[in-house]
Amino acid sequence: MNKLYTYHCQSCCKIFIAVLLFMLMNPAVTAQFDAKLLENIRTGYERVYVHLDKMVYVSGGSIRYRAFLTDINSLQEGIKSSILYFELKAPDQDHSILWRVNLTKGNGSGSFVIPSDLKSGTYSLKAFTNRMRNGNPDYIFSTDILIVNIAGENTVEIPVAVNPDNRNVLIDFYPEGRNLIYGIESKVGYMLHGTFNEMLPVSINIMENDSVEMARIIPDASGTGWFYFLPSVGNRYHASLLYENGQIVNVNLPYIDAYGYAMQVTESGRGLAVKIRSENSSVSQVSSLHLIAVSRGSIVLDSVFYSSGGEQTLFIPEKQLNEGIISFNLYDSRRFSLCQRLYYYSSTGPGPGIRIQGLDKVHKQSDTIRLELLAEGLDDGDSASLAVSVSEVQAFHHILNRSNIDRHFAVISEIAGLPVPMHYLNEISDKQISDLLLCVDENDYAWNYSNKNVSSGCLYDSEPNGYILTGTVKNRQSGEPLASADIMITVTDSVTPRIMYTNTDTAGGFRTVLSPFFDNKDIILQVCDGNNNTDLAWELEEKRLQSDARQAVPYILTEAEKELVNRSRDIRIIEAIYESKREERPGEAGIIAGMVFLTPDAVIHPADYTELVNFKEIADNILPSVRFITRNRQYITEIFNRPYEYWLINDKVLLNGVLFKDLAYIATLGSKDIERVEIYNSNLMCGPLTIPGLLSIYTHDGKIPENYLRDHAFTFHNEVAVGDDQTVKNYGVQEETSCNPDDPDFRQTLLWAPDVKMSGSDRIVLEFQTSRLQGLFEINIQGISRSGIPMHANFNFMVE
Repeated sequence: MNKLYTYHCQSCCKIFIAVLLFMLMNPAVTAQFDAKLLENIRTGYERVYVHLDKMVYVSGGSIRYRAFLTDINSLQEGIKSSILYFELKAPDQDHSILWRVNLTKGNGSGSFVIPSDLKSGTYSLKAFTNRMRNGNPDYIFSTDILIVNIAGENTVEIPVAVNPDNRNVLIDFYPEGRNLIYGIESKVGYMLHGTFNEMLPVSINIMENDSVEMARIIPDASGTGWFYFLPSVGNRYHASLLYENGQIVNVNLPYIDAYGYAMQVTESGRGLAVKIRSENSSVSQVSSLHLIAVSRGSIVLDSVFYSSGGEQTLFIPEKQLNEGIISFNLYDSRRFSLCQRLYYYSSTGPGPGIRIQGLDKVHKQSDTIRLELLAEGLDDGDSASLAVSVSEVQAFHHILNRSNIDRHFAVISEIAGLPVPMHYLNEISDKQISDLLLCVDENDYAWNYSNKNVSSGCLYDSEPNGYILTGTVKNRQSGEPLASADIMITVTDSVTPRIMYTNTDTAGGFRTVLSPFFDNKDIILQVCDGNNNTDLAWELEEKRLQSDARQAVPYILTEAEKELVNRSRDIRIIEAIYESKREERPGEAGIIAGMVFLTPDAVIHPADYTELVNFKEIADNILPSVRFITRNRQYITEIFNRPYEYWLINDKVLLNGVLFKDLAYIATLGSKDIERVEIYNSNLMCGPLTIPGLLSIYTHDGKIPENYLRDHAFTFHNEVAVGDDQTVKNYGVQEETSCNPDDPDFRQTLLWAPDVKMSGSDRIVLEFQTSRLQGLFEINIQGISRSGIPMHANFNFMVE
């Protein structure tokens, strides 16, 4: 007889949802792991959470954000990526808006201006690193926001995103150890996502074969819980979510295997007990198993044992355990991943939190509010980085999928496991764990989804040092790839030349890393073998995600919602009028880095000499060690190379920092056109290329002829959104809260403090002022400790 016991989750959410890496299996290799694989196990997997200043925006306004990037497994010790991508997309549109920002030690804050022509509706905002694109899309940060078009008429309905079955609620199941096995009792966690008509289900009924009610679960306010479940062979199971209005939503339970392994981790005495149970009657021989447990980069258990079915328990003493997340991975002799489990081990009780104090429940318009924050439970030497927003509570929470940092990083107390939600695994054709392969190479590792038992390495690499520029070059007419071609990458610059090099493979593909110096500049790519760009087709990779499966349906606004939408639009119009009157504050110059050449051997300013009408006269009269001559009616440049003590032909002339091959145009430049000439008489290394000296010319206008760029180069704008490098100095009133007294003050966001630092002994005070708006406002605090523990707090107050 099936048995199912129901429990409820406690208030403390301890365990992170994490994608535990499946290891690349090789039947020819023994169960003993080599050093490289063990090193990769020690490192974890990136996760990002983004805190927004509010959830409802108006086209033409700004989305303010604070990003927290962490490594789930090693608690921030293994962060590799320095670039974060954002994608904004409506479910009824194919096109998405993509932008990227630079991160500093896993953190970044900034703002993005919403295009003024964006239509009203709900939009999905996703944030991810390039490395995360290898992984399960369910674990990429995603939240819904509402955007209202500023030019729209009185709104009656808007497009709202829903899932394919036209419901706004999801429930995910998390079997402990990842697997449900017929005949084995497992602990199963659940998490409700979103709400239906602002309500959680009244009950969750576990059904067998569509007719037999096995148990009834009453969710608590957190929407999380767990139960024990023993499935029997030949039966089907699903959960029925029942709402107050009678709405019923059916969701299948996770896929159940006929045989396999289950894992359970419990505290036992002064340590942890790991119980491995199996139902493998179809396996005739004894199996060799390998269990590895990793905590904060250290291996705390590495055990090889044998099993022919039944149950086996391994014990880890307390002295070997580290505070924080422990990941358990069970492999067979072929290195196939059998079970994964996450467990949060704490010897000191609940993790850190934030206490809000010193606030009244009701305030008046234009009041000055003093907000006091205290850290609770932070270890000595630990600190936290927080983002604080105070904004009007919007009436659209029931159609917006909103989360918090705990909810994003954490499952329910003492439940973790499933690296990929079971509904995602069910979509894989053969439902075999071996289809999820880990790519391991010298630089990175991540998830690849494949139906073949091979892996060719990571599809998308980490970007620790800059943006990875990836693309292909082909013949425009024939479509044949331009194989083994040298590509020079330059940028127009009036200070000093920067040259980068890459080459194409047999498929015409190329990739290189752009340093931050190339941010927000026109990048110029040229093939060095003399091909005209008109004969070439360039294609750069756009780092976009796969399209959502969600749809858009009309949503009729209530009277209160229409009033809020129209008011938000009116406030944005008022702000736009008064913004044009405010003075912009000058920004601080950032630090740039790039490939800087050696100091020039000579710098000549033609204006210091008698006027010379063309470049040949300039070369002949005032440029030492440079010859500009004609042969067979073509111009040639020769530079005296000092290491070789010989004149060498060099067709690589730079004009305003850009590789320029049209020497006939250079010949027309005289003293009135040229600001300076730099001469390099030594060999310059650019990748595998050796440039035997260089002539670099800078004109007064700093321009490159447009027809030359069109015919000889491919140009794209390397756009990067500029972040806010400002911290909250003395935690005072922010720019948005300090208004000119003559301006009408109808701010919906009263405070945005994206970078508040707090240690265990700090008492942080934030002051802000209410506006003329009346209604309910929310203080929303999201953050993470330096040790990688998520923290959040909320407080609501009225303005009358």
